[in-house]
Amino acid sequence: MPFLVQVDCLAGKDHLFKRNIILIKAWCYYERRILGAHDIHLCFETLILYIFHVFHASLNGRVEVLHRFLDYFAKFDWDNCCISFDGPVCKSSLPSLAGKKQVKGSTITNYVKRCQYALGLI
Repeated sequence: MPFLVQVDCLAGKDHLFKRNIILIKAWCYYERRILGAHDIHLCFETLILYIFHVFHASLNGRVEVLHRFLDYFAKFDWDNCCISFDGPVCKSSLPSLAGKKQVKGSTITNYVKRCQYALGLI
């Protein structure tokens, strides 16, 4: 969990990132009865991390993050794309992604890249 703690510190705003992991997972489990919502931690955390990556400057409260999360992913083209921290990826391009470099971005993006390097993933 050190990675998520670091991301939460970078995101700031009174632990808005961690609080929204709990809120969104609870919403999915209790309100929508999404199968496996209590077991698929990394999936939710990746989706929430992407919302913070894109909308961080405009996110100020838990309900606002939940709204952005639901609005963005309700309109997402799940049939043709998948999501990564760097953004939507066409499923048809997945075999050709190996070895491509990503564009530099936010503080959180830079932290993710440092973690990937430290873990020997890049």
